[in-house]
Amino acid sequence: MSITDTKTQYKTRTNFKSRSNLHAKYASQNWQLWLAQRIDIPDHSDVVDIGCGTGGFWRAAVDTYPESLSLTLLDSAEAMLDEAVKTVTSAGHYRAVRGVLANAMQLPFEGGRFDALCAMHMLYHLPDPAQALGEMRRVLRPGGCIAITTSGRDNLRALHALSAQVFGGAGVDPAAATFGPADAEALLADGFKDIKTEVLRDPYAVTDHRDVLNYLRSFPPASDTSAGQLEQLEALIIDKMNAAGGVFHLRTQAALITARA
Repeated sequence: MSITDTKTQYKTRTNFKSRSNLHAKYASQNWQLWLAQRIDIPDHSDVVDIGCGTGGFWRAAVDTYPESLSLTLLDSAEAMLDEAVKTVTSAGHYRAVRGVLANAMQLPFEGGRFDALCAMHMLYHLPDPAQALGEMRRVLRPGGCIAITTSGRDNLRALHALSAQVFGGAGVDPAAATFGPADAEALLADGFKDIKTEVLRDPYAVTDHRDVLNYLRSFPPASDTSAGQLEQLEALIIDKMNAAGGVFHLRTQAALITARA
């Protein structure tokens, strides 16, 4: 399984939950609220969230965004999309919420349909991010806002370095290696303006080795490995934590890139 194999990765929400659990337990800053404070979406906007996941962002942002927003949640994983629609609808906040099961490479919308578009931690899953961004540009009205998020190259570097000891590779976040902030900026330069990048850095002090192991298991290559290699990885994590007094010190690096069509 590769990082672009979303059908396998997100057939259920297990992998997504394993990744989000690490952040939910150990973050000192709320990533979703941090984003909402920086993504400017005017009243009465029609907004599309491409690769919406479980919809947690919009649920967390109800105190930031106006009730007048109309949200279109799009995902290629049916289980994720169903949960997202239920999650956001249950907030009882937005003017309209609908779900669309579709592929980001071919958006099923007319040109100039939306005032704002979000693509959060998802472009690295696509085989051709440039084509997807072309589609996103097409469905935005002139002057419409796009907000992209992805991992920085130093995101959780100590964690991925341990994985590299077992599986090889560069020892960096596979998302950032595939499509990082610099990649987003370069592609947005063709057809977008007012490009701006902001980075959230947050130190984590992880106290349960299983949270680290489950996070790594949600990505390839650890997601496709043998029991023996998983045992080796787990032993490395435990040894590192024991040497540091039972704590695994990590640093996150996540980026928000905004622009206008």
